[in-house]
Amino acid sequence: MSYIFFPQQILIVEMESRRYNIYHASLSKWIRILRLTSLWECPEICEVAVSYINRINMETIHRIDLYQEYRVERRHILPFYLELARREEMLGREEFRVLDVDTLFSIVRAREMLRAPYSADGDGRDTLSSPLQEHSEDEMLDVLAIAFGIPVEAIREFDNTGWNLYSRFEISI
Repeated sequence: MSYIFFPQQILIVEMESRRYNIYHASLSKWIRILRLTSLWECPEICEVAVSYINRINMETIHRIDLYQEYRVERRHILPFYLELARREEMLGREEFRVLDVDTLFSIVRAREMLRAPYSADGDGRDTLSSPLQEHSEDEMLDVLAIAFGIPVEAIREFDNTGWNLYSRFEISI
């Protein structure tokens, strides 16, 4: 009994089966599909693309940026906003550079609201209330140094001037 082996034929069958199987698409292909659904206004295909992109491991901040860029329905983005608002560490400098100002405001506001009590008044607007904790003068200076990336010594130098920044810097009003 003899066997005849045709490697070209096997290769063609294998390539054709991969070519038409969208379920093995890479992230870059799904992003291209998402871009086209945005251009051609195909919401059903957008739903499929989003469902497969959600299965691919990628940073939340980049997923939000991607979905906003291609105008994915907000209901798909909200869980990722909540994920950023709920996480322990605040957004990093690079993350702030990725998102637009309105999105950043909303995420930071949600973080604050999740961490501090707030009340709703009669007209439906929420009044954000974040009580200032008691801190020593040194602790407040340390917070400023960390938040603004300024050496503590420079902050203490401001403190020694009595916080009169207008006399320290020539500022004309």
